[in-house]
Amino acid sequence: MTALTEALKKIMKWLQQYQPEFAASFLPGLTREEIQEKTKDLPGLVPEEIYELYQYRNGTIKEMKSTVDPVFQFLPLDEAVQIFQEFLAPHSTDYPILY
Repeated sequence: MTALTEALKKIMKWLQQYQPEFAASFLPGLTREEIQEKTKDLPGLVPEEIYELYQYRNGTIKEMKSTVDPVFQFLPLDEAVQIFQEFLAPHSTDYPILY
């Protein structure tokens, strides 16, 4: 188990205790193959940390946000990829994209 997965488990434990509704909104993780399929059209390489994050959980259900400050939402991978592609389209260049 890596430091990232250990940290994610600690965060989830805290959320289950103090924000159980938000903790329950997390979607099951994806397989490595599912992540590869969903990110295959993205430029550049997807970092291992993204694989680890989305294998742990695939975001939260739509419109569910934390109630701690700062408020955050963990986007499912499909939605994160779509937003990235929309952002990238008008900014396309010949420069390599670094994540």
